[in-house]
Amino acid sequence: MPRYELLRDMVSHRVRLDYDTGLTLTGYVIGCRPEDGSVHLFDMGNVEICDAAGNCIEHCKTLLVPVNGMMGVRLAEGSSGRDG
Repeated sequence: MPRYELLRDMVSHRVRLDYDTGLTLTGYVIGCRPEDGSVHLFDMGNVEICDAAGNCIEHCKTLLVPVNGMMGVRLAEGSSGRDG
């Protein structure tokens, strides 16, 4: 089970979500749903969806993403706010 307080701390950060198929989603976490209790969805913005080979297959301005199906989540940017 995810540690929901850590997921909520990712709001306003650019993150990468990894799935067991190799699919990745990278974008900004706008919010969590529901607002209280267990997190079920990330509300994300400026999302790139990439296949296992790293090819961008879709770009979405906004996307609701279920958090329980992912294999991992990590920050996609360092403290400077730039990729790296």
